[in-house]
Amino acid sequence: CTLCGETKTIQIPATKDNTNTSVATPTQTPNDTFVTNPIQNPTVNNDAVPVVGSMLKVSGAQYRVIKVNGQQYSVEYCGITGKIRKASIPAAVTVNGVTYKVTKIASGAFKNQNKMTSVTIGKNIETIGDNAFSGCSALKKIVIPASVKKIGKKAFYKCKKLKNIVIKSKKLTVKNVGNKAFKGIYAKASVKVPKKNKIAYRKLLIKKGAGKKLKIK
Repeated sequence: CTLCGETKTIQIPATKDNTNTSVATPTQTPNDTFVTNPIQNPTVNNDAVPVVGSMLKVSGAQYRVIKVNGQQYSVEYCGITGKIRKASIPAAVTVNGVTYKVTKIASGAFKNQNKMTSVTIGKNIETIGDNAFSGCSALKKIVIPASVKKIGKKAFYKCKKLKNIVIKSKKLTVKNVGNKAFKGIYAKASVKVPKKNKIAYRKLLIKKGAGKKLKIK
């Protein structure tokens, strides 16, 4: 004090570091096409050790960690915010030097994306979740990779313009394809399947909602 000459010590509490990491911005083309870039910085989880259930964000797309086994990590693609015309699901994403295989498309990941005309599915996808593409009324073509072991109920429900389907997987059965998975696709859709699966897959697709007029190639 300048009047009495006394001094007083005041403790100031330390402030927390609320510094945020930079946000990865999705790449947009002039016609509003979304392009997934698998190598970006994380915007949700920056933990050095991946934890099941934690979220990652790469080029605007959300991913959830679903498996941690030693040094092997897997995530599911959960979708992106806003309407898109095209999408690409990578085989893997790398965050902070850790590579995660993308093995699942989460339930409802693209539900009601009614402007999306095409999507590329990565080679490591094993599961297409319930309602994953339900209501994608503009979707015209889909390629189901050889890695796919399960397709959830109503996965392609009401994809009314889905005219071209390529199924590379030989692992699909009545038990691992959900009810109404192909209900509401284009009535005369052309479906290319492995040669040895033509008869079985025709029965399977019709049982799961596809029209009897579909063409198997």
